[in-house]
Amino acid sequence: MEQTKNNINIEKTLDYQKNVLLSILGIITYCITYLIGTLFEEASILLRLLQVFGLFLIAISLIKAGSFKNLTNVYFKSLLVIIMFWHMSLIIRNCSFEFSYIKTYFREPYYFLHFFVPLIVLLPANYFAYYFSKSCIIMCNAFLIMLIPCSYLIFGDQTFSEQYVWVFGTCGGFLLLISHYIKIKRIQVCSLIVVVLSFLIATYMARRNIMLTFTGYMFAYFCLIFVFSKSFSIVKKIISVLFLTLLGTGLIFFFLSNADSTFSRISERALENSRDEVFLYYFADMSLKDLAVGKGMNGSYYAPGVDKENSFGSDSDYRPLIECGYLQMILKGGIINVIILLLTAIPAFIKGIFFSNNLFCKSAGFLVALWLIDMFPWGMPAMDIRYMLFWFCIGVCYNLELRSFSDDEVREYCFPL
Repeated sequence: MEQTKNNINIEKTLDYQKNVLLSILGIITYCITYLIGTLFEEASILLRLLQVFGLFLIAISLIKAGSFKNLTNVYFKSLLVIIMFWHMSLIIRNCSFEFSYIKTYFREPYYFLHFFVPLIVLLPANYFAYYFSKSCIIMCNAFLIMLIPCSYLIFGDQTFSEQYVWVFGTCGGFLLLISHYIKIKRIQVCSLIVVVLSFLIATYMARRNIMLTFTGYMFAYFCLIFVFSKSFSIVKKIISVLFLTLLGTGLIFFFLSNADSTFSRISERALENSRDEVFLYYFADMSLKDLAVGKGMNGSYYAPGVDKENSFGSDSDYRPLIECGYLQMILKGGIINVIILLLTAIPAFIKGIFFSNNLFCKSAGFLVALWLIDMFPWGMPAMDIRYMLFWFCIGVCYNLELRSFSDDEVREYCFPL
């Protein structure tokens, strides 16, 4: 009888692991196919089918392995229910069943799919951390392997460049912050190289919001080493400070010496304010009611002549996107949307950074805090690796058991690499 129960438990564990792995494969599949799709005005049917397949994997894994039992914090569990209820109300408010709308809902990550990303916290955190970290190692290697063959696109196509860094570089940022649990030095060095290269690519392409993101990863990494890590001796910390000072000086010198050539774009855009006109149109079109409860999933604002970027490919003067995560959330769901998010995220990163016994939870806290900062210059809720990682880290920060673990226990529980 006891043997039978053990066999059943083993089968359940393997099933959970398989489904968590499928969810990560689904997210990566969707993101990579979206990245490839940025190169074409009309992506092929095969590419769209792969996108749908990725979404199918995510949905199946959440149905089979997701459970509220994985959430132990009553406050967080209650807020998650409120968040999903509010998201569903935004979808129902003005959802359209026209084919052009439905196609856009599943093709683009910013309009419909991101409402379901918070459900990622229902998956077992330890399995997700393990398989996601393994996937990040592969993604970092892919970043370096494709850098030269795809250099023309990375340094020539802004949209592709942004998505390339978001998809692959974010994995490097996560690995860098959990490098304390990775004993293979090559992987640690690889993650740091990916983060630095992502920063340099963003600098060359003059993408200030991406530069801020990867600066944040490096800042969080240094905080973990110099402030929270107990494994680094004083001598190691002094050597690290000297090395980082030399590296930083070298990068600054390299930038200044190429400011008028390689980095001319960012030199010109460094202090440029390119969004005033968009913000003025945005607030002019938002009533008090809109600011309070938003305009729903298909909400947009009148911005004549700004550009033709909108969700359904028409040439109207209404834009469904605003280049600020907080304003985007207000556009769709009002200030209520933002308040619910902050009530969830702020306690999360405080718990993760200041009320945990291990560097993993502190890393998760930093990632949550960095996303809240990223939402000022960009930080758009989307079906992508960054937003998924944000919600996963919130779940980690609310997990009292994980926060109570020592670093050795976390390594055994989440990262037996």
